[in-house]
Amino acid sequence: MKTIIQLFDECVTKYSNNPFLWEKKTDRYEPFTYVQTKEQVYRFAAGLLQLGVKHNDKVALLSEGRNDWIIGELAILHTGAVNVPLSVKLEERNDLFFRLQHSESEYIIVSGRQLSKIRLIIGDLPFVKKIIIFDEQDAYLDNEIPLSEVYYMGDNKLATDPECIISISSQIDGNSFANISYTAGTTDNPKATAETIRDGWLYTGDTGYMDKDGFLYVTGRLKSLLISNNGEKYSPEGIEEAITASSRYIDQLMLYNNQNPYTVALLVPNRESLKSYVKSHHLDLNSPEGKVKALNLLQDEVHQYKKGGTYSDKFPHCWLPAAIAVLSEGFTEQNGLMNSTMKIIRNKIIEYYDDRIKYLYSPEGKNIVNDKNMKAVN
Repeated sequence: MKTIIQLFDECVTKYSNNPFLWEKKTDRYEPFTYVQTKEQVYRFAAGLLQLGVKHNDKVALLSEGRNDWIIGELAILHTGAVNVPLSVKLEERNDLFFRLQHSESEYIIVSGRQLSKIRLIIGDLPFVKKIIIFDEQDAYLDNEIPLSEVYYMGDNKLATDPECIISISSQIDGNSFANISYTAGTTDNPKATAETIRDGWLYTGDTGYMDKDGFLYVTGRLKSLLISNNGEKYSPEGIEEAITASSRYIDQLMLYNNQNPYTVALLVPNRESLKSYVKSHHLDLNSPEGKVKALNLLQDEVHQYKKGGTYSDKFPHCWLPAAIAVLSEGFTEQNGLMNSTMKIIRNKIIEYYDDRIKYLYSPEGKNIVNDKNMKAVN
């Protein structure tokens, strides 16, 4: 049985100068070849070795989808350590803390956007030795280190011991652990886990289809289908996930349409990112001008999927929200708007925000700069 590392090496040899990864850091997507990826993986892995990472150590990875995530995981595997991938949807005081503690992760790799979650709970995780941050920060706390420094350490190690990664990765075989994957039903709540996994089957409630080659495609959830005013049914999850994944300013999003004139959205912003954005324009998020600036930014982020936007070809425009309600708190297990499997509970959210949803179908509510949104964004 071939290992992930062996499969990766074969692909690098076969497709060396072909694009392997694509990422948009400016106004367009830039390719990253297989060879370039392997070079970065070796630098990252060597840096991890310098930090003290060793065989079977647990290294947690908390980040949005990006090239660094892929490179980071491959780097972890090349050291013989075990990756613990963590969803950005996890609430820090509950499932995120539980998984870090349960896995006994001694190292954490995190994006700047998710760093605040780690900082909130790190005091209760005494076994964590080092926190590696993808994005540069103005200041670093104890045990925090920027990715750039890890690469620097890796370059120094490779200069003195160029075969260090190969000598370690060549010892990894099919019996070595690659990662500890906590399923959506795996929590510190045994009852919730038992309710999700029964008789060896995982009941998901997803909709999907099997193609002629036997590949399963998941397209949404049965309970989540929205209905437009012409009776068309569509799944909102793909839209919600795409928008939140592409915007650093949006943490959560839920679409709503029950045979209404247009689709609307309930949006939970990333306040730290909004504050930084507003501050870069010499404004304060608590000021009226700062609030307007932030609200217009959130609307622009969603409109990137509409005509003229960067992702205008992704979804039918009639499925996209025409009005947005900005919320003052997120959907969490604590407020009953997310279940133990980290899925939002749509019917409860709809009931809880009934007034806000109705308001979105009024002329005032359709304007992103309205009284309710102004109060919510701070």
